[in-house]
Parts: sequence; structure tokens; C-alpha cells
Amino acid sequence: MNPRTPPNSPESEIGILGSIMLRSKSFFKIADMLQPGDFYSSAHRHIYAAIVELMSNGDPVDPVTVEEVLKSRKQLESVGGIEFLISLSGAIPTSYNIVAYAKQVLKSSQIRQAIEISFETIDVLYQSSADPMAIISDTQSSLLQIQQEGNGPRNKLEKADALPVFDRFVEEITQPKEKGIRTGFYEYDDIAGDILPGKVTVIAARPSMGKSAFALNIANNLIKRKLPVLFLDMENSRESLLRRFCLLNGQIPRQALRNPVEANKVRERLQSCEGLPLWIADGYPTLAVIRNQINEVCIKEGKPPAVVIVDFLQLITPHNLRIPREQQISAISRELKKLAKEFGTHIIELSQLNRMIETREIDNRTPRLSDFRESGAIEQDADLACGIFRPQFYYELENKTAPAECIGKAFFNVMKNRDGRCGNFELRFRGPILRFESMANIQHDDDNDPYGKEKQTSWT
Repeated sequence: MNPRTPPNSPESEIGILGSIMLRSKSFFKIADMLQPGDFYSSAHRHIYAAIVELMSNGDPVDPVTVEEVLKSRKQLESVGGIEFLISLSGAIPTSYNIVAYAKQVLKSSQIRQAIEISFETIDVLYQSSADPMAIISDTQSSLLQIQQEGNGPRNKLEKADALPVFDRFVEEITQPKEKGIRTGFYEYDDIAGDILPGKVTVIAARPSMGKSAFALNIANNLIKRKLPVLFLDMENSRESLLRRFCLLNGQIPRQALRNPVEANKVRERLQSCEGLPLWIADGYPTLAVIRNQINEVCIKEGKPPAVVIVDFLQLITPHNLRIPREQQISAISRELKKLAKEFGTHIIELSQLNRMIETREIDNRTPRLSDFRESGAIEQDADLACGIFRPQFYYELENKTAPAECIGKAFFNVMKNRDGRCGNFELRFRGPILRFESMANIQHDDDNDPYGKEKQTSWT
């Protein structure tokens, strides 16, 4: 048992109770800041809880009404009786400083919570059967929750003033560079809009369509503007992802690296990529681990990652393995949405589509919302849902000649967009180097491009 007294501020606690006794309406200034459990003194905690009950019922607050509530709970004597309640009214001259008192009480409460979590962690770690990584993950999550609750009111209620919201809305549309982030792909940005914090984008496709490569292209564009990106690659290893990164930035296919001259050119190009804020994690994490990884990037970069890429959603380890798979995916989708808002980051989820899409004719395999695999909650929780389709892949897979208009192209379908319009667009896809390019900004000629027309069936 630690002999030290936990941090507390009895003067501030009395200041709060006295302020409410003097002027009951002052309660509303702090109602969204404090809970009864934030008071260190049990007497003060009981009194504040009684005040909350009275205010919730619309009853007046004074020593007599508080006395009645405490009597009904058999707590009157433990708080000091009616004499102590009466003394609160004269404890302070004015209720003006109630918010300052509340901030001090909340600060002390948060410190006590952190201390309690630390002690509990120590006790659990002393158990020989404890999994240290799981304990550390739980501790970080608990401490982060205290931090998040301290960043603002817990249950804030505001009057619905539409004009300030409208002004901010117009500003976001007319001055997007100040509010959102562009992916670097003109066609995508024109339809989907900016990457905004607190939002979730789902990019869905069948295997080998290029969803991982497209996400890597977005990450590559952002980190070159010094915007941190966290790439959670559950499908491949960190080594594999970095090799793809090398091909993308080296602008040369894998087989060309056998030539020492070409390999040296790639090395020179990669020099400019050293130190860029690309953070990579592989494995099959739980949501708690993902939360900790995002928090770690926040600490190391001094700000949240601009984008968190999850490749892919169905590979996240669910918290409850006993419930049906559809419910597992729904829970994961909801929690990722919460993480985006919690950290103020944008999450891009890569998702598999149902294989039934391949029973349709090749020209009719453009993704639809109904093609999402295992759970309809994925597109429901997403702010934007986009599908990728490369007909060339299927034509070559079936030993057919692909139409000229399909060669080297990826077709995108924005199926849902809460903040903008839906629609279709095309991007150039140079499969051997995993590179997507805007059709409007292509700087090379197909006839002079040694890599543009190669078969692309194995590049994703």
C-alpha cells in the first residue's frame, strides 16, 4: 500500500458545492465537465450526486432539498449533517469562479485515475501467468481514454447555430487546401473530395485489382509532402511492402534490377525518400494494438498521422471470436470509425469484395455496394466507398484479347460519398512498377514506355 495521499483539492470541491448552493444555475457551467466520481472526498461526492439528481429532475437546490435526497440514501450523517450543508452556502462569496474550481477538481481526478491504473498494472505484472504485451496494450488504452476525456466536455450540449457551421462549410469548399489533403490524383480528388480528419474511406476490390498498390501510391504522395502516414499491412510483411515502395519510387520493374546500372539508378532515386514519415506495422493486430500504434505515431511525430491505411480490414483480429463473422466485421468497422474521430485522422480501409462479382460478364464487373464481403456495415460506416476494377486482368486471365480502351487502365467507381458526389473515373496503371497516374497528368508516351504495355496479371 502506497502511504502517500492521492492528489486532491478539498478547497476546490467545497468551492463547487458552495457555488451551486449560492446560485443553482451555476451547475450548468460545469455539468459537462464533472462526474460525482471526480470528487475525492466521499462526503463531497455524495452531495454532488444529490445535486445532480435534483437538477436532473428540475427541482431547486438548497441545503434543505439536498438534505432530503441524502436522507433517502441514508448518507446524511456521513456527509456531516444539515449543519455542513448550511455551511457550504457561506463557504465562498460568489459563484463566479466555479469553472476554475471544476478544472482543478478534474485535473486531480485524472491524476488519481492514472495512478490507480499504474498500480493495477504493477499488480498484474507480478502475476507469473500475465502476458506483458497484452497488459501494456490495455494500460495504454486506459491512459489514452483519460487523455481523450480530458480534451473536452464529456457530454456537451450546444444550441444549434447554423450560420457559423455554414460559414465553416463554405470555407472548406472554397479553401480546401487549408482544411483537407489532396491525394495527388486529380480524377479521384475531383469526385471524392479532400481527405479530411475523422473520416473513413473504404477502397474495395477483388484480389489483383490493385487496391494495395493504389493505397501505397496515396501514401507515397502524402509522405513526400511531409505528411505522416501509418500503413498497417496485414496481408504482407514489412519487407514486402518496402520492396514495393522501392519499385514505385525507382520507377523500374523487378526484373530490371538484375542490371547493376539500373539498380544504381534506383538507389539514387531512393536517396530522396530517406527519412520520410512512413510508418509501417505488419502482423494481425487487434483494435487495441491499432489504437496504440496510432498513438505511438502521434507521440513520435508530434501530431496524428494524416492517413492510417488498413490493408486489409478482414484481417484484423476480432475482439470476440465466438460471435458470427458478420458481427465481428461490423464491430471492427464501427471501432475503426471511432478511432478516426478519436485521433483526428483519416482511415483508409482496404476491403475484399464478394467473389460472386466474378460470375458476371467481364464488362459488368464494376463494383457495387452489394458486392461488399461479409458485412454491410463496412459501407454503412464509411464516409466514402470506392471500388477498383481492371478488365485487362480478367481478359488476360481467360486468355482473351482485351479491348484497347482497357489496356493499362484501372476503372474506379465512387459508390458512396457523404461529402460529395459519386461517379466513375479512370487512372493509368503501370503494373510492373505498381504506379497509378492521373490520365490528365501523364507525361510519357505509351509507344516510348518500355513498361507501360507489359502484361499486368500478377501485379496488385
